[in-house]
Amino acid sequence: MTYKPECIINDKLLYGFDQSFNPNHFFFEINCFLKEYKLGDFTAGNIIQSWAYQTNINQRMIMVTLQREQSLLAKKNINEIKNHTIPVKDGDGNIYEYEINPLDWATGCGVPDYQKPNPQYEGFFNQIKWACKTYQRWFILWKSGDAIQTLDNVLVKPENAATYALYKYTPWVKSGKLTYDVYSRYFNEFF
Repeated sequence: MTYKPECIINDKLLYGFDQSFNPNHFFFEINCFLKEYKLGDFTAGNIIQSWAYQTNINQRMIMVTLQREQSLLAKKNINEIKNHTIPVKDGDGNIYEYEINPLDWATGCGVPDYQKPNPQYEGFFNQIKWACKTYQRWFILWKSGDAIQTLDNVLVKPENAATYALYKYTPWVKSGKLTYDVYSRYFNEFF
């Protein structure tokens, strides 16, 4: 499969919980720090598995989102996680830097471009929950012929629901290409 902005990935790569995929095993396979990351009694993989199951989202899409948004899959040790800044516009249109913790904004959900993050989405648990719910919502709402004007000023007519959901989640063609690249890097057997 080659990259096309109108068909970033096929529908089954975003929508459809995969009983055979275990996020915890995946984290161990790639030696990612998330293999040991816990919130209370729940591992990162358990949280992903639970929300993906409840929303029928393919768990691999959440893995790809963690890498695309905060490069979390590439981190071997939690000490590699450092706060960083994002550009935010104030009421006068001036841009300033706003510091975020990558784990609190792991999937980029609730972090609109040039706006302060919405605290409702803050925290690893909430990030996974709302990423799954957001992908599910836009996947279900897709109608053939829908067009999306991206923030990099490209009019895209998605050929499938997965591509539509991806652009509604992150409305940039460059993000679509990154999604494709990350998916093919970690899960090449699906392309």
